[in-house]
Amino acid sequence: IQFDAHSDTWAAENDWIDHGTMFGTAVREGIIDAASSIQVGIRTTNDDPMGIEVYDAMKVHERGVGAAIDAILKRVGDSPCYVTFDIDCVSHNHRPVWQINTHALTNRAKCFFILLVLLLARHCHQNVQIFEHLN
Repeated sequence: IQFDAHSDTWAAENDWIDHGTMFGTAVREGIIDAASSIQVGIRTTNDDPMGIEVYDAMKVHERGVGAAIDAILKRVGDSPCYVTFDIDCVSHNHRPVWQINTHALTNRAKCFFILLVLLLARHCHQNVQIFEHLN
């Protein structure tokens, strides 16, 4: 589960691994199972998501937190998972400003709520109810 503004699945030139190629390299090497992986908050384009589901920032904004959580849980299922969180998926109003104003996950509260529900769902092994007024 990758919370990020950028896919970080770009092709690595000369086997170089950096902050923009690490997840692409991990998928190509079989370290990450793309079929059970999802990127949340993406606000840039990449023509080849390498089989990883992209739940972009606009979807989070339009459909709400509950729908994002449902999409994550559906995609990951019971597979073991690793969660990575890059601060640039959060709106510039809630982080140091170094980028232009674009759609992001809106605020820290939404991001942390998503993470909390995912944690509860994985450790409690039960359905977690999301109330519409929290979106």
